[in-house]
Amino acid sequence: MSSKTERNEAAKARARELGAKLFSEKGYAETTTRELAAAMEVTNGTFYYYFSSKEDLLYEISKMALDEISTAVADALAGAEGVENRIRAMIEAHMTTIMGSHQHSTVLTELQWRALSEERRQEVIESRAEYETMLRNEIAAGQQEGILRTDSEATMLTLLLLNLMNWTIFWYRSERGVTKQRMIDEIEKQFLRGASA
Repeated sequence: MSSKTERNEAAKARARELGAKLFSEKGYAETTTRELAAAMEVTNGTFYYYFSSKEDLLYEISKMALDEISTAVADALAGAEGVENRIRAMIEAHMTTIMGSHQHSTVLTELQWRALSEERRQEVIESRAEYETMLRNEIAAGQQEGILRTDSEATMLTLLLLNLMNWTIFWYRSERGVTKQRMIDEIEKQFLRGASA
């Protein structure tokens, strides 16, 4: 039998999934704690047992999404050699993560974390900046190796790549006949060709 701690963690994980779904569908401001509790099939009081506020839930969702994608990309880069292979691994890890955690990624991409209090919002901003720096370093390495063009700054190429990747979660649907791997391959191709030296 699972321990109380394990049950609590499982309940909080479920709340994060359901909360991310509601926030992405309705928006953070429009989602009530009553709706969150109803989705979890618990009372309002039970919801507050797990989270002291709706903002706590948004904070956990935002942090988890950033931690997940940062870890995935760092792990992918750790196992890749050669600049172009590292960029491909970076794109694949990013896309695999956001397509596997669609609702969490939507909450981040729609910038709903801006509803957080100043201290927590700043923490998310700093985490996003650290992640962007990891990507920018790889792109800068590609420029230094002569693989990527240098007439655009590494920061600009990084932001363009993030835009190309992140916004797919708003329109990609498997029923359109495009597999996730095909989508990843296409993004790699378009970015590397468009940014090639």
